[in-house]
Amino acid sequence: MKRKWAPRQYLICWGPPLTWMALIFTLSSQSKLPMPPQPLVAQLLQVGGHMIAFGVLLLLLLRSMKSTWPGQKVASWALLVTLLYALADEYHQSFVPGRNATLLDVAVDVAGMLLSLGILTWWQTR
Repeated sequence: MKRKWAPRQYLICWGPPLTWMALIFTLSSQSKLPMPPQPLVAQLLQVGGHMIAFGVLLLLLLRSMKSTWPGQKVASWALLVTLLYALADEYHQSFVPGRNATLLDVAVDVAGMLLSLGILTWWQTR
């Protein structure tokens, strides 16, 4: 029997990842984000920010997809959607003055996704 979802349930389920995606888009639209003057600290914040942003997005999508999608390959779908969003985000940044798109940023995003998935798997199996 198919489960019927009310619009409010979809909003509760899909609102967090869509809101997080909007936040990433908004931050990517900024020509310059505030950074500390120390280059090493700024680089660490930038890399850490990418890893956290896309790691959290993966977890939010995984939560939503597990609730609404049938099947066992939900983690693969969540990884794919998050990767596509990371690629789209870099493409979007190529049009923002003062920003540029790099595959290195996508690689950092993927590292954040895999790290969050690894932590989640470890947490669930301990």
